[in-house]
Amino acid sequence: MSYTIIKKMVISEDGVFLTSAASNSFPREYRDERDEQLSALLAEKGRDELDKAILMLYWEGLFHGGNNKYVKAEREFRRLHPEITWMNTGVKIGERHGHLVLYEYSYVASLLLKILKKKEKQTVAKNLSKLIGI
Repeated sequence: MSYTIIKKMVISEDGVFLTSAASNSFPREYRDERDEQLSALLAEKGRDELDKAILMLYWEGLFHGGNNKYVKAEREFRRLHPEITWMNTGVKIGERHGHLVLYEYSYVASLLLKILKKKEKQTVAKNLSKLIGI
């Protein structure tokens, strides 16, 4: 299964711009381009919905690479919620299918977004303390 390797991601009011390459192409050719789907989501539904969508792309394994806030939040999510995997999402919360408890995408996306926001606050606090010398 192929995935997108993200080298750089820029989000602005003009849209979402990625420097990326397909995992199944060799040699790797990184291209700079505007992601139309993510840009449309940003314009129509706002930043929180965009953040959820990007987090889900990383969590489901469709985006790889980079050392950005989305990757860090996704890693923290996996640490805090090992019982939730991409294999057991897509239906109602708590519904059982064999031995798996299944979770809705919206629930997982909300948890990922909460972790992202918490990490952003921690980063701001850490940078502020460095700035004022605490």
